[in-house]
Amino acid sequence: MNEVLDAVEPCVTTAMNESLLLPYTPKEVAIALKQMHQYKSPGPDASKSIANRIKPFLNSPIPPSQSAFVPGRLIIDNVLIAYELNHFLAHKHWGKVGHVSLKLDVSKAYDTLDWFFLESVLSRIGFHHKVVSLIMLCVKSVTYSFLFNGAQFGYMKLGRSPGQEDPLSPYLYLFYAEAFSKLICRMQDAGKLQGIAVFRQAPRITHLLFADDTLIFCQATRRLVFVSKMC
Repeated sequence: MNEVLDAVEPCVTTAMNESLLLPYTPKEVAIALKQMHQYKSPGPDASKSIANRIKPFLNSPIPPSQSAFVPGRLIIDNVLIAYELNHFLAHKHWGKVGHVSLKLDVSKAYDTLDWFFLESVLSRIGFHHKVVSLIMLCVKSVTYSFLFNGAQFGYMKLGRSPGQEDPLSPYLYLFYAEAFSKLICRMQDAGKLQGIAVFRQAPRITHLLFADDTLIFCQATRRLVFVSKMC
């Protein structure tokens, strides 16, 4: 885990932290409440306010390889890049070295976030400790009870992320995946992983992220495929 965290670089500025630390206004709370679906059961309202405040700052810490949930980015952009790369692989009949694309699908990704690792990534990215504490409070304090015939039964506290239905979950997973993305970039910089370039002057693409789905592109050698699996 330390190797992954070492690859993450601070990118949250002082100005961002100052904005995130401002007291929440009645207007922000009202907006969060109005964004709740009127026909669904009440959800974690506070985390919606936090998510709304974090959302405008996602472009800085989240790299272009991730196209989901980031304002101003379209997931179709990465879809088109992936299509062109796979088209290149399907029609490449020259050269001594082949290439391969690997699709990683994290099962129940939003429900399996490790709290300690998530907190470490948020701190490593540069979020103020008060911001990190507030986020982790929302994550760790979620509890569930069960309604049966109109009566409330039981009390269950989660041991992992509150799940995909929580407004914060998609953004927290972006930071979670950011550590993985940085590790791949470090492997590429060290020459341990080589991406795909569709022509000589084109940039080498090592990976693309679509929320919890990841595509990895590398040369089809035993060593490089082993390294990509280690990532």
